[in-house]
Amino acid sequence: MKKLIFQIKILLISLTLFSLSLHATTLNQFIGSWKNTNAYSKGITKVIVSKPGGVLKVQLFGSCSPRDCDWGTKKAFAYTSSVSSNISRNTLAITTSYYKGFADTFVVLKLQKHKLIVETYTQFKDRSGRSNYRLINSFVPDKLGTPRQISPRNNVKFHHFPRKTILKWSRVKGAVEYGVEIDCFHCCKSGKWCLDANKKVWKRTKTKNTSYRFTYVGAQLGRWRVWAIDKNGKTSNKTPWRTFKYTK
Repeated sequence: MKKLIFQIKILLISLTLFSLSLHATTLNQFIGSWKNTNAYSKGITKVIVSKPGGVLKVQLFGSCSPRDCDWGTKKAFAYTSSVSSNISRNTLAITTSYYKGFADTFVVLKLQKHKLIVETYTQFKDRSGRSNYRLINSFVPDKLGTPRQISPRNNVKFHHFPRKTILKWSRVKGAVEYGVEIDCFHCCKSGKWCLDANKKVWKRTKTKNTSYRFTYVGAQLGRWRVWAIDKNGKTSNKTPWRTFKYTK
């Protein structure tokens, strides 16, 4: 009961003080590995938000030597603006708690643009005389994620003409644009993909959108893949190839 009261008090304080800075986003935008923008932080250095089996979890790492300390993985809870709001599409904050022998720490996670803002409220229980305190740290994606291909599905057959094609994929945190490669079978050499025949795909482009439109060359096999690019030019892993085929 004491733990629950502690959680409620801190959550109310946090949401009251910072309600103006809360912006709804999708729950999936929280998912991933995040690193502290301060490389020399003596507090939390890394945050991992995951959803294995549909259960939201948070894992924190603190500054230690010779390697960071794993605080452990805890079940987390997402919050939205009202009881009727879709929590997956309109997530305001995520919370979790860590209970140690000497202190309890309540954690609030929020998104501001492409940064994860982590507030921690620590309450000491060891009668050491130390004051309870609050910290705020900002985090950026630790590793640029790979986009998830949405459509067309793999091995799809198209029967329409003209061969106007739309590729779609998921947005990636920290990405400012996306690279797209489209390859063609038989186009450059009979029985081969262009990449295998010429070490160069049929079409390669970049876009700031999460979709790309083009007209395919012929009634034959094609394939596509995509990757994310951040503001510094760093790229994610490329997705696997997805194939498609036009019949006319």
